[in-house]
Parts: sequence; structure tokens; C-alpha cells
Amino acid sequence: MEFGLIPKIMQYEDNKSLEIEKVQVSNQTSKLNEQNKLAQVEKEDFLKAEKTSSVEKTTSERTKDYHEVVLTNMNFGFNDSSKDFFVRAVRGNMENQYPTEHMMRLKSYLMNLDTAS
Repeated sequence: MEFGLIPKIMQYEDNKSLEIEKVQVSNQTSKLNEQNKLAQVEKEDFLKAEKTSSVEKTTSERTKDYHEVVLTNMNFGFNDSSKDFFVRAVRGNMENQYPTEHMMRLKSYLMNLDTAS
């Protein structure tokens, strides 16, 4: 009788190789049930598509000038009006943004002046 880790590993390897060589029996009824469920889900999705296909006109009111994505303690975003990418870092109760809101508003204002003339 052998003791230790190596004989257990060898026994596990032998058992796994025998298990892989065996033919696994498949159950045909479970496959049929899965197909029926899939067809039912597809049918429900098709019927729901008719409800969502109706389009309503939205107002021209702008809700936000920028889009943000949160990753760990940093928010990355894009400001549409000034065409700037920005990073907002939060550490404790302190929040820093590069470039700042003031700089992005100033750039947006200057770009509007440039397009107006």
C-alpha cells in the first residue's frame, strides 16, 4: 500500500482516462424538450417585436452633453459639445477632473464662436 500525494495523482489520472474512454449515453427526450423550449422563446420574442416596433417621436430637448463610463475609481467620458475626452478620478471625498468642466465649457464656447463667424 502506498501513501502520499503521487499515488493519488496517478490513480486520479487512471480514473479520468477510463471515464473519457467510456461512451456517454445521451437522452433524446431532453434534447427534444430543449428544442421545444427554444421554439417557444423565439415565438415570444417575435410577438414582442411587434410591440416594440412602434416608434414615438422624442422631444428635441438635450438631456446630457456627455457620456460617462465608470471603471474602478475613475470615470471616463466624452463631452459632445466640446468634443473632448475627460477623466474624472475619485479618491476618498476628493474628485478631480481632467480637463475641468470650466475648460470644456470654454472650449465649447470658442468652438461656437468659430463656427458662427
